[in-house]
Amino acid sequence: MTGPRVFFRADADRLIGTGHMARCRCLARGLLKQGIPSSFLMAGPASPVTDSLEREGFEVLILPKGPSDEADALAAVISASGADRALLIVDSPLPSFYSGDFQEGIRSRGVRLMMIAFRSEGHFNADALHNQNLLALEESYSVELYTRLLLGPRYVILDERFSRLRDSRGDVPSGVADRLFLFFGGADVSNLTLKALRSLAAMEQPLRRVITVVGPLHGRLDEISAFARANPALPVDLHVNTPEMPELMAEADIAVTSGGLTIWELACIGVPNVVISTSERERIHTPLMEKRGCCICLGHEGEVTENSIRAAVSGLMANGKKRREMARAGLELVDGRGTERVIEQVMDLLMSEHNFEWKGGEA
Repeated sequence: MTGPRVFFRADADRLIGTGHMARCRCLARGLLKQGIPSSFLMAGPASPVTDSLEREGFEVLILPKGPSDEADALAAVISASGADRALLIVDSPLPSFYSGDFQEGIRSRGVRLMMIAFRSEGHFNADALHNQNLLALEESYSVELYTRLLLGPRYVILDERFSRLRDSRGDVPSGVADRLFLFFGGADVSNLTLKALRSLAAMEQPLRRVITVVGPLHGRLDEISAFARANPALPVDLHVNTPEMPELMAEADIAVTSGGLTIWELACIGVPNVVISTSERERIHTPLMEKRGCCICLGHEGEVTENSIRAAVSGLMANGKKRREMARAGLELVDGRGTERVIEQVMDLLMSEHNFEWKGGEA
């Protein structure tokens, strides 16, 4: 296959969740509209995530097992593709990708490199460095002169549907909110979904609808279904691995979620959010979102009780002023154009003949 092509190195499993892959999929969809095809390079066996990528028409290549230099292995796959211009986008928490040997190893083989990162430690010699988190605006990065810095919420990568939906919700109602969105990522290893449902079932205020989404790698769906059947008074509207996430979020008055990609999606459409962090990066970043007024941070998963979930939800349901303030803060922080800005930079990198002496956060 000749012509330019983008390669994504990302994984999705019960340990790291599905947020990395969801972010890359958004970019791949946008690039395809620009006429640029994408391939996903993944470790591990086929899964519901790889199946969904292939159904959408993306090429999925499972990397061989065994000891090998990561840069060599990826470069070999990219070279075999026949692409005459290649950009590798890495979205992974694995430390091996942050080494100078890996990054220079990729670039020395004539492949442009973009790192989607959370950390600032170490030196980056990638062509572009992306970190959409608020923490990125407070940190210093060691980079090359040619490295493009795409930092902060201006570059949040979201499904394009969120940009359209943000203008369709109207004003936040001042009365009691009774439609709740519930989601704890594609894996939800700790089964916070069930914990939150138990909390909501004991609420005094009635909920009209509990939009409950379970991701493709959730391993305890039977427990969720059994609880819903045993508690018919709680109006659980259960969706499994749904493609309609943006639309379901937009139908909610408030949300209870983890602190990953979902926190940005809800901010973009102005849905007030109660957040429980489920990873170390979420533990660091979620309080920064709370300071911006976008959410209520309850704490880390092992520290949050059913009573605290119930109290936070009840208080937010009854406080229209608070919900309006949170919705406005989210809309101001995330304008929905981050994916567009990132794709502009990716296209420029992919099509350029030389390195740019470019650094900065404005596109």
